Amino acid sequence: MKYLKIKDNVDLKELEKFGFKNESNYNRGELYTRPINESDLTGIAINFERKISFMFPYSREEFPPIENYINDLIKVDIVEVVDE
Repeated sequence: MKYLKIKDNVDLKELEKFGFKNESNYNRGELYTRPINESDLTGIAINFERKISFMFPYSREEFPPIENYINDLIKVDIVEVVDE
């Protein structure tokens, strides 16, 4: 299975330039999030493993391609595709 992640040589604090908020804490580790839609709390999350995923609380809908929401990160070449 393939997934997208932030490259290992990128300081995750750089994500703040792209609207991500550092929501890291002791229990869940490093976590950066950026809202997609404030009204229903959906967004993009980048976890301590640097994996990029959707945050869809309380939703079981089918996910659209995540690339549509992270084009800014792809354009600056800080995202890579990884085989699991």
